Amino acid sequence: MNIKKSKQNNEDEELLHLTKILSQIHKEYFSIPENNIIDILKNKKKIFTGLNFYIYNSKLKKKIEDFDGVVVETLAEANYVIISKNLELDLTSLKADHCVVVDENYIFDSVYKLRKVNVEKYVLYDFSGDDQLINEIFDDL
Repeated sequence: MNIKKSKQNNEDEELLHLTKILSQIHKEYFSIPENNIIDILKNKKKIFTGLNFYIYNSKLKKKIEDFDGVVVETLAEANYVIISKNLELDLTSLKADHCVVVDENYIFDSVYKLRKVNVEKYVLYDFSGDDQLINEIFDDL
């Protein structure tokens, strides 16, 4: 019985020791101004910086803009055209403007993860004709 009690005391001391170390790390981390949680969250909101989107679903506009993306008025200005997978549309203008058409879930998944997800699995149509350009865009993401 003494052995069990002794073992439990050793485990309790180890737990207290680990708690003290973690508390110290936490205190140091949050005492440094650049690790301010508000600043961290502000930077996390810059998911779509530098990207221009042409959208067919106006509900996405605020979401894109909230996360530092730009919604443009013409296909020619867009990096990506965002549509729903089940939206039927005429692809002629998309081909003419050499667009990359991406499923709207790209926006939702990126916002959920607070970072740009790999866009390749969301591409529905690629009319850019420039594989090197597309690869460069994908590499940035």
